[in-house]
Parts: sequence; C-alpha cells; structure tokens
Amino acid sequence: MNNMNGYEIMYVLDPKYDEEGLEEKKERLKTVIENQGGDVQAVDEWGKKKLAYAINGFNEAVYLRFEFTCAPQDVDQISERSDVEEGVLRYQVFNNEEVLEKTKTT
Repeated sequence: MNNMNGYEIMYVLDPKYDEEGLEEKKERLKTVIENQGGDVQAVDEWGKKKLAYAINGFNEAVYLRFEFTCAPQDVDQISERSDVEEGVLRYQVFNNEEVLEKTKTT
C-alpha cells in the first residue's frame, strides 16, 4: 500500500444511460480503474443533471464519482483509458488524500 495516493474521478456521461445501462457503465469504468492498478473504494451516482452549457449537443448528463487509490504513475493510464471510453463526455481526476486516510482506518 506504500506509494499509493488517494484520488477521485468525476465522470460526465451521455444522458442516454437508463438504470440498467448505467450499472453496466459503472462496472466498465470501475474495470478501467482497476485494470490500471487502481483500487476503487466508493462509487457515487449523482444522477442526471442539467449542464451549464451544451456538451456534444447534450444539455443534460449523468454524473458518476469514483474514489480510488493507486500509484501516481498509474493516473495517466486511467486518464487515457477514460478519454476513449464510449459515453464519457468529460472527466476530471482530483487528488483526494481523504480516500487514502479512509483506507488506513478500515
């Protein structure tokens, strides 16, 4: 567990995902993180929200937030894989050391 950092990634997804499709997409995105050496700690579904401006012609999008730990050198690979994942309109990775602290206490 040494040399691991805590992160979160926010995905803004195509609003077409219904409940079943969203579950599949969550599993797919979890696999993207895990295949690059990440360990997913939590997944929060924020649901469909109105966007401040249109993205790819969409005025709404589904938001998902993943908390995970991984080695710093693996973050670039997670970003690259997220960038080409179908249905992902935008994403952003953030440092979140609270995630790492949670793993130390459990």
